[in-house]
Amino acid sequence: DEGCYKCSFNSFVKEPQKGEMCLTIPGKVLIEKHHRVRLFQPATLKCIRRKDNNSSNVVQVSWQKDETNIATHGDSVYIIPEYEGLIDVTADGPNVSLLSLFRATVGDEGRYKCLFSIFPVGSVRGETYLEVYEPLNVTMSKTEENGCFKITCVARSRPPSMISWLDVDKESINSTTYDGLLTVSSWILIKSPDSQQKKMPKCKVLYLGEESYFSVSTGTRCRLHPVILGLLVSIKFFL
Repeated sequence: DEGCYKCSFNSFVKEPQKGEMCLTIPGKVLIEKHHRVRLFQPATLKCIRRKDNNSSNVVQVSWQKDETNIATHGDSVYIIPEYEGLIDVTADGPNVSLLSLFRATVGDEGRYKCLFSIFPVGSVRGETYLEVYEPLNVTMSKTEENGCFKITCVARSRPPSMISWLDVDKESINSTTYDGLLTVSSWILIKSPDSQQKKMPKCKVLYLGEESYFSVSTGTRCRLHPVILGLLVSIKFFL
């Protein structure tokens, strides 16, 4: 898309008026600055070296993750043992390099760099950040214990969400651990049935700046005093 663009305004009264604007994209390497992929889905990072007027040739392309070399390709392809069977590197022409992840995991999240080794110029590089996400999934359930109700709210997401309760005396405790796909399970135990209680407890889930509200009917209304709050954080690792 780089180049100069012209526009012309034609009028019956005056001579046509013309204008020109030139578009230039800075940088020697073009790469998406932030790439998002859903957990366990494939992802491809594309790095493009911009052509110059010099008679230079790409000798080799290297890919790094968090400053560690993970793969190179030129006359042949080399992938470090830790990533064999998990990624592949290919060339789509002399100035385009592709890094493919077959099944993105939480461990794949991080900063990636592509480095073009060019003869006789030296090297140029591009950088991107790969984010692995999982959409929010919330489930509500209730169980009866000794004539009262235990209401549970479970939120699974990446990045992790935060749970709190409405229409109770205090908010539930929450956790924000980034190790793996985080499941937060929060429960309240409602004692002493009271048919006059008008409001049901609501589970408020905060995910990526947006609030969602969930509730479940208890059937027989219960008084919210006393209310016991509990939180269980289950961390599942996908490396």
